[in-house]
Order: sequence, then C-alpha cells, then structure tokens
Amino acid sequence: MTKLLKIWLLLVVFPFTLYGCGDTNHFEDLQNQILILQKHVQSGKELTLSNLKPPTPVQYDSRKTLRSPFDMPINPQTMSINPLENVPLTSLQYTGELSENNKTVAFVVGADGKTYQVAVGDPIGDHSGKVVGIYADRIEVFEMDSDEVNTTQRITTIPLKEGR
Repeated sequence: MTKLLKIWLLLVVFPFTLYGCGDTNHFEDLQNQILILQKHVQSGKELTLSNLKPPTPVQYDSRKTLRSPFDMPINPQTMSINPLENVPLTSLQYTGELSENNKTVAFVVGADGKTYQVAVGDPIGDHSGKVVGIYADRIEVFEMDSDEVNTTQRITTIPLKEGR
C-alpha cells in the first residue's frame, strides 16, 4: 500500500469506525432506574420487597365466551385442518385422478376455487364423510348423517366434471 493510502485510511476511515464507540446514550432508562435506586438508598430508607409495587393480578372469567386454552374444543370437527371438511359435497367438483405405484389420488376443486388432493381414507364433506373409492368417473364418499332419533349411513358419489 502506498503511504498516501495509509494516511487516508488513518485520518478518514478510522475515525468513522470509532463513531460506534461514541457517547450515544443507549442505556438511558437503565441509568434512570439506577439513579432512582441510589436516591432511595441515600434517603436512608431500607430497600425491601415491601417497598416494591406488586403486579396487578388478572382474573380469568370463565363465564365469558372464551374457553380455557387447556380444555378440548367443544366440537372438534370445527377445528379441522382439512379445508374440505365441513363443506357440503355438492359444492365440490371432481376434476381428475392420478395413479402411481398403486396409490391413487383425486383432484377436487372446492367452493373457493382452489384445487385439493384427496386419497382414500381422507375426511371430506360436512357429514363426517370419508373417501372410500376413487375411480376414473367418480369419487365415492361414505357419510353418516345423525339426528336426534337415528343415524343414516350412505355412499355419496361426486361425479367427474366433464368438459374442462
């Protein structure tokens, strides 16, 4: 390096690197707290826990609409991860299937316009349905409908949407 470059680095660049070590007061709130404690000690009062203000307690009111985060959901089906659960089967469109290594998946378009992938055994529909068969022309869904008196079991078919 030339002597001029060394001098330039020493006089121009080096002072800027020391700027970070400057007297900027990043600990003002801590210093204020220390001053308060020092004044308290200088006043002759003993510093005890009784001098400190306790935090305000917060009560949980279980009568509100919020449930305890430690309780199970009242209706676990409303806590579904699968977006095709709790949706009427009539709002779904079967658009095709794909098979590979003896595993078949079907593609279903939801009411939101998004395409979802389902396989045999996947939950689907708003009547606790489960995919039981995937065929070239339809998907078969086993559903259970319950009312106050009895439970009805049925196989519902979602036909292939033609003319894509």
